[in-house]
Amino acid sequence: MLNIVHMTVNGKEVELAVDPRESLLETLRNRLGLTSVKKGCEVGECGACTVLVDGEAIDSCIYLTMWAEGRSIMTVEGLKGPNGELSTIQKAFIEEAAVQCGFCTPGLIMTAVEIVGTGKRYNRDERRTCADAQGMKTFSTPWSVLWRRRTRWWENKRGMQVR
Repeated sequence: MLNIVHMTVNGKEVELAVDPRESLLETLRNRLGLTSVKKGCEVGECGACTVLVDGEAIDSCIYLTMWAEGRSIMTVEGLKGPNGELSTIQKAFIEEAAVQCGFCTPGLIMTAVEIVGTGKRYNRDERRTCADAQGMKTFSTPWSVLWRRRTRWWENKRGMQVR
């Protein structure tokens, strides 16, 4: 039996008939063609499938599409400007060469969007926790340090006091 789900994806209203067992990852990637949402571990550990649901970063591989009823979903495709230009966070990742192979970069970018968007003031340990929660502990140290440094730069740019 299929259920009808209404949600907003990257600013556009969407209505879909979905299997109640279908993950948001499957819906976004396979039905809506949003290929920035990557299929990695499928158990919510790697962060490659990270999207924002009502502004909160979630692992879409373990989030059922049914749970997205009435919610706003944002993927990397939704970050681009009106003329297709990259967002400032995407540009920051490029400037810092923080891309490695690129597979998980969209998930990292969405996590950065959430972190910057909260307006919260993060101290060094909290920033490290955010990075580790995204799976960055498994990446090379220089790349993780670049990401943390850039996160701190964004906090300063937004007028947040970094402790």
